[in-house]
Amino acid sequence: MRDDRHALENSTNPFAVIVHAQLEAHRTQGNDNARLVTKFSLMKRLYRRGFKRSEVLELLRLIDWMLALPPALEEELEAQMARFEEEIQMSYVTSFERIAEKRGMQQGMQQGMQQGMQSGRAELLLKLLALKFGELPREVESRVNQASSEELELWAERVLTAGTLDEIFA
Repeated sequence: MRDDRHALENSTNPFAVIVHAQLEAHRTQGNDNARLVTKFSLMKRLYRRGFKRSEVLELLRLIDWMLALPPALEEELEAQMARFEEEIQMSYVTSFERIAEKRGMQQGMQQGMQQGMQSGRAELLLKLLALKFGELPREVESRVNQASSEELELWAERVLTAGTLDEIFA
């Protein structure tokens, strides 16, 4: 059995990789830490075996499914793979393409929050202007809604001292 595992570990046959992953999935069932070590080892081996990029991605999708990890350990695996990749100086080609997706989602959330804050500032300024000057012309509403953060802040400060709308936007 040990010789069989050794042969599977050293094979460049994609089916050997799948069989090895399946055996490891059974062996590590119920032991997430052992599964993490095994999954990392399998992934490193794929890099070193000279598989084509498309083959690596397909094999990793299957390995990812067979050797599923809890989210915290999945993040640890991602960190280990990033370090490994830096060591061997090659592009990060794994089924962890979701890392880029996660980063994109974080950037999107940050951008959405900034837009929400910008919209909230504009809305607050329009309320202050309406309270002080009454009904506002459409041009003022349009200008406020299209303003930068800096402009909104400046105009909001001027609300306290301005006697007319013209003084605010001067």
